[in-house]
Amino acid sequence: MSLFSGQSSYALAFWNIDFDLDNKFLSDIRVRRAILMAIDRKTMSDKLASGRFTLAATWVPPKEPMFAPGLPIVPFDPTQAKALLKQAGYTPGPDGILRNAQGEKLSIDLRMGLGVRLMELVEQIIQSQLKAVGIEAVIKNEVQRSFFGLTLKHRLYGGLALYNWLFNVSYPPRQLYGLTAIPTEANGWGGSNYMDWKSQAFEDQLKIAETALDPATQKAAWAGMQRIYAEDLPALPLFFVPQAHVIPTWLRGYVPSGMTDYTTLRAEEWRAE
Repeated sequence: MSLFSGQSSYALAFWNIDFDLDNKFLSDIRVRRAILMAIDRKTMSDKLASGRFTLAATWVPPKEPMFAPGLPIVPFDPTQAKALLKQAGYTPGPDGILRNAQGEKLSIDLRMGLGVRLMELVEQIIQSQLKAVGIEAVIKNEVQRSFFGLTLKHRLYGGLALYNWLFNVSYPPRQLYGLTAIPTEANGWGGSNYMDWKSQAFEDQLKIAETALDPATQKAAWAGMQRIYAEDLPALPLFFVPQAHVIPTWLRGYVPSGMTDYTTLRAEEWRAE
């Protein structure tokens, strides 16, 4: 008889790729949108996670109370991705990699912290799928301590940064996307707006979400933030993923929180049978 049982729970766990918006290639929304359309997220979910990964339109998951329905999931469409890149002025070079009018190769660094095998596999698939539309993604992974402690904080990743996080329910995303959350030397490299995204329209809606007391006003502001995010794509939304938990078979009352609050904070509800 097994001494442990496994369960998975819905979680506010988000996989995304941050764009370095200071990168001359990625500053063009057409290139960012083409990258999203070049990635087959559904097949990755089906093949790597038996369909358990939920495709994302923004950073807000469908079960979040502030979720804005109606925003479409950008489909896998390499043909349209190529069309967008052509519209942006890129043409194939002799090696199949696109080049701009100055002859510069559309080559972008792709980084993540080492140690998460499934995410590394997703990264390799993304690299292959981007190559299929003419974008060279150069993988430059680092140990976790370096990636999160220096590269992201100091916005040194230069292109694409793949990582994930958990967050709390209906917590306004000041830390993630606010103008004051862009890490700089002046603010001690604080904040997680690693993209250097400067959207005053988003900031205006964020301030309402942070201060409004009326629930309907708050929800409207959240819908506005999600619409702006989906249109501007400061980051590439990938998946919302479940969390796996392995617990003793005799343990009862164990309920995963699914967010940044540790499940152990409710240990007084646990019991042995």
